[in-house]
Amino acid sequence: MDSRKGRWLAMGLTAGLAGASTLFASAFTVAPIRVTLSSQASSTLITVGNPTESPLNVQLSGFVWSLDQSGESHLESTEDLLFFPLLLEVPPHAERRVRIGATVPFGNVERSYRLILEELQSPQRLSGVHIQFLARFSIPVFLAPTKPAKDLRIVDASYADGRLSFRTENHGNVHSPPHKLHVSGQDASGSEIFVREVDNWYLLPGTSRPFTVEIPAETCPRLKTIEIQGEADGTPFSQRVQIGSDSCAR
Repeated sequence: MDSRKGRWLAMGLTAGLAGASTLFASAFTVAPIRVTLSSQASSTLITVGNPTESPLNVQLSGFVWSLDQSGESHLESTEDLLFFPLLLEVPPHAERRVRIGATVPFGNVERSYRLILEELQSPQRLSGVHIQFLARFSIPVFLAPTKPAKDLRIVDASYADGRLSFRTENHGNVHSPPHKLHVSGQDASGSEIFVREVDNWYLLPGTSRPFTVEIPAETCPRLKTIEIQGEADGTPFSQRVQIGSDSCAR
């Protein structure tokens, strides 16, 4: 239903009558790609651009955005977001603006939503088969809490049979944006002998995400410690794991 990216493009496929084939590519731009509303700025504008030679029609819809225990996204239709217009027509090489706001109050914990912009199929007066690719954008929309607090942690880190397992947890009241986790292994002298970069996507308040990192078999016997480090919005967090002599995969 939703991908693991701040902005994603999904393609729709349509087909017409049998005959000669024709391909039409369509796309549009959206800015900004992330929106945060607050009690001080309860509405804002987003810009939809049409860089193509054909008119563009876009439909907007709003969804509550949640994450399950595995970190997967789920969307549920909502009327918490207010946006106008609901249907947008953008001429070739032009831009149109959409105003977005909220119908619910700002509370102690950040609320998370997704605004979906979907291109509608344009009538094609063509004979034969034609294929048209339709663009779709998903924009995160956040309703900021009255007093934001960040608290991102690495928990339940363990190492066994050549595999590192851990979770990231968001104990704050605002989301953590996508960032990299740095996993490094050191030998008995403290020298770094293993490095891996891990993508940590959005983490909403009160949610967590599991990770598993495979350690190369030739590296494991020399490992003494593994350190997991991250930094989200300038706030660092880390955890260190001690490696036992019987922790390597057999």
